[in-house]
Amino acid sequence: MFEYMATGKPIVSSDHAVLQEVLQEGRNALLVPPADIDAWEAAVRRILDDPALGKRLGETAQRDLIEQYTWDARAHKVLDGIAEKIGA
Repeated sequence: MFEYMATGKPIVSSDHAVLQEVLQEGRNALLVPPADIDAWEAAVRRILDDPALGKRLGETAQRDLIEQYTWDARAHKVLDGIAEKIGA
């Protein structure tokens, strides 16, 4: 998923709880029931019919990746958490 986010392209993904930790419906991806072929088709058509939506989803996913999920961003979160615990 992070590789997909890095591309800056719109993401259509299965709506699984584990993916909802990163992907948010309508914000950085379109989430659909895994076995619902009609929902998958509708999501892809929605992006094809609305290029601005696809662009926004892709750019938001890419920005989320850079701000929250790179090794650097994750290291900062860990260090910030440690500093908070020790009162620095």
